[in-house]
Amino acid sequence: MFGRSRRSLIRLLPIAVAGLLLLIGPVTAMAQESNGEAPESSSVDPWYESEEGTPGEEKGQDLEAEDLSAYLDVDSEEVTREVEDRYKAVEEIIVTSQAGGSNLQDLGVSVSAFDAEYLDAIGAQSIADIAQFTPNLEIRTVFAASNPTLFIRGVGLRDFNANSSSSVAVYNDDIYMNSPAGQLAQLFDVQQVEVLRGPQGTLYGRNASAGAIRVISRKPTGDLNGYTKVTYGNYNSIEAEAAMETPITDTLTTRVAGVFRSRRGTTLNRCGDPRWKDRRPISPTGVANLAGAPLLDFDYVVHGKYILVNEGDNQSDNPGFNPYGQSKGCFNIDTLAAPVPINSQYGAGLIPGPGWTPGWVGFEGLDDNPAPGPPPVDQWVNEVENWAVRGLLRWQPSDTVDWVLNLHGGTNSGGGRQFQVVGAFQSLVGANADRPDLDRRNTTSGYFDRDLMYFGDQIHPQDVGTPGGTQFIPTIGEPYFHLDPAEGDPYAGDYNINEPESLQLYGTSLSGDIRLKDTLLFKTITGFEGNQRHLKVNLDGQPFAGLEPLLSNASWQLTQEFKLIYEGENGLLGEIGANYLYESLKTHNEFNINPISNYSIQDYTLKTNYASAYAWLAWAPVEDFSVVAGGRINYESKDMALQTIRLSPLSGLPVDDFGVVAVNEGVSDTGVSGDISFNYKPTDEHLVFFKYSRGYKGPHINGLILDAGVKTDELQPLTTPVKPEQVDALELGLKTSWFDNTLSINGAVFYYDYENIQIFQLRNTGGNSVPVQQLVNANDADIFGAEIEVRSHPLYGYEWVPEGIDGLELFTSFGWLNSHYTDFTQTLTAAVGDAGQLESNTFDYSGNRLINSPEFAFAGYAAWPWVSNYGTLTARFDWTFKSEIFFGPENDPNVGEDALWLMNIRLGYTTPDGVVELAGWVRNLTDEAYSQDILNLTRFQGTILHAIGDPRTFGATLQVRF
Repeated sequence: MFGRSRRSLIRLLPIAVAGLLLLIGPVTAMAQESNGEAPESSSVDPWYESEEGTPGEEKGQDLEAEDLSAYLDVDSEEVTREVEDRYKAVEEIIVTSQAGGSNLQDLGVSVSAFDAEYLDAIGAQSIADIAQFTPNLEIRTVFAASNPTLFIRGVGLRDFNANSSSSVAVYNDDIYMNSPAGQLAQLFDVQQVEVLRGPQGTLYGRNASAGAIRVISRKPTGDLNGYTKVTYGNYNSIEAEAAMETPITDTLTTRVAGVFRSRRGTTLNRCGDPRWKDRRPISPTGVANLAGAPLLDFDYVVHGKYILVNEGDNQSDNPGFNPYGQSKGCFNIDTLAAPVPINSQYGAGLIPGPGWTPGWVGFEGLDDNPAPGPPPVDQWVNEVENWAVRGLLRWQPSDTVDWVLNLHGGTNSGGGRQFQVVGAFQSLVGANADRPDLDRRNTTSGYFDRDLMYFGDQIHPQDVGTPGGTQFIPTIGEPYFHLDPAEGDPYAGDYNINEPESLQLYGTSLSGDIRLKDTLLFKTITGFEGNQRHLKVNLDGQPFAGLEPLLSNASWQLTQEFKLIYEGENGLLGEIGANYLYESLKTHNEFNINPISNYSIQDYTLKTNYASAYAWLAWAPVEDFSVVAGGRINYESKDMALQTIRLSPLSGLPVDDFGVVAVNEGVSDTGVSGDISFNYKPTDEHLVFFKYSRGYKGPHINGLILDAGVKTDELQPLTTPVKPEQVDALELGLKTSWFDNTLSINGAVFYYDYENIQIFQLRNTGGNSVPVQQLVNANDADIFGAEIEVRSHPLYGYEWVPEGIDGLELFTSFGWLNSHYTDFTQTLTAAVGDAGQLESNTFDYSGNRLINSPEFAFAGYAAWPWVSNYGTLTARFDWTFKSEIFFGPENDPNVGEDALWLMNIRLGYTTPDGVVELAGWVRNLTDEAYSQDILNLTRFQGTILHAIGDPRTFGATLQVRF
């Protein structure tokens, strides 16, 4: 079911859509003929704001409905009130991102949004968690709680550096979050999260060439209220969230909220298992021979060495693996072991490399235990540990003045990301230069993950034949290897370090609304945000000292925005504004690239200045037609002071020709962005819009430069900035409501033409022509796409359906992307052979799909509340599907994620007064193992690193409101 091919999915989609319409059509048609009024709100749709609505008339009931009502005890004032509340103001979906607030169904915008109920149902702890359930939105991070990469409709920048400049603008309470370290915070006690798709050329200008994400917290209302929510789940997961709102005076109100999350790691670190710490003597009977190499009579596969065991020896430890053993931890016979030949279905090879001694394998109680006490590393990794608080103070001295002071902060001390490793090799030139060679299973250090090994009597279907079409016949007892960590044990590995990601966040903002006239509103928003981050990353994903960079950075930003909003008559609405941002970033990074000759230290400061001015106008010359247009002038400057040094780890002295090098780089640019849309409403329930947008993203400087003195083959410094990114976008959309708002269908088709799209990719350096990771411009890229959202209340309006159980809500959304580079080539040069002769390879990625852009995405939910005098019982089922996705422009399926289904279920009970709610939930219901992200380090470390998503989790949540 979950492995359905793309072609099968395409064939099934029209059938599914047709079936849905056939189901909804008769239901809603009958609803029109019934005596029931239209529902006026959805308790789930986050765009709905509470507006006074007219309760529906009492429905006529037949005998069956009366009998069922009596049985459920649903015919009461409390039930009627609950039902009416559930259907308030369907037509009043308020878009807070537009000037003055506007009805979503009346505006030509493409947007998805989530309220607190939706976020609770999918277990969202940051905006990254909503991406899996939002078609054409991708948010990924290889760290614990910082530096995400964000993509909307296939557009974004895959750059994990501290100065990463995303194409998606992130706003927390109207404060633009420039630093990627703070973009995943503050998702608690929220009113809603809005995802605005497409270039935001006017109202949200800076770097919003792909779209914008807005997190809007609950504001004080002047009433005494609050809640406490406690969650416990497997992996010893504990989450506590609370908020308290207290009026101080008639004009002054405060609201304080906080959250704490803790969870044991989901991944076993075999190097930290205390049962496997002791060393085991080697049996002297090892006389077997394989490929000419002597083998030891030892019953463990240890870090790339598989050892033959005489039949019957020590098999009780490994009953499923005969006649081979299984790795049980971090053990190596000799830290300077010679290469060992290995034969597999891929041919002969060598498993070389030094070992790692702090963790040992064997039996307890041996006299030669090398280091008494617990292992020096954690047994469980990928743990969660964070907290955050927010305090709001709202002052409303009159009906025309409204000030909100926001103080917030938090920390993350969860474990740094640990990866699953697949060994591979990729050359710079030659036949193997275009994609990794998976015939070689070990890393450069000689390690392979033992749970990727299996044997000839346990054949996996993927190994029945080779990609070249040659039939492969497995040999009983011979070792073979999985190509995907999900096929082994994705929640176990061997790690020599597990340091927490130390992240501190703090900030404040002051926003004011001053009503100058009935038609004129002035807004001011002042913000300060800061963060400090320190992390040692196990970027080799193995127990040997390989690539374990130390990343540390600190930044602060100051922002100011002014807005003047005009709300006139005759459909005239306008806004003018200006904003300014200043950020100071200081970074210190250390990279132990080569244990003999290359310990690189990088320090840089980056000063960013951004200023813009914009104007926006909505005009309705006639009742059913309006024009919305705006433009923004953007100015941006960046100044980097960079210093790098390369040391010898052995001597601690600078390496020849790579001593201290200091470079200063600056760039500035002015660009124009904007949009115009034409909206036509033939009826109150139908809208057709056409929109043109011009998106702009400023120039950018590479933050991953370890040798500042090196130049490219074009004799340009590596600090040379990339050009600004620009996009022209066309979008045609439709928004409709049917059958007294029991059914809504919204959709859009769009086309993007990108110029100088910014990409993080390999680039040549001069001299010895060693390629480095460098920010480059692809000349051109095109994106075609479509989106559709369908929301229905199929039971409302039937006379035979009691009011207490007619609240079934069905929602589904679908996204399609046809993205490809139209002009993107690269030439890499390397020295080969003993003579060091230079050879070049040109790679043409034109026609390949853009990274992080699945062709198909499908998400939705079904929520069914049953209301009675005994309370409300709500069952909910969420699902999402995304087709194959690539993490590199090469479109290598081994550096990508296969098509994936994820499902959540939730069952909640709320007391009749709405004060107490108890819910049980299961997330990732089918326990799918999948890669959140994949890093291709084959040219440097011989590794492909997989950041694995969470396994199935389950638990219960208790919430008390007051």
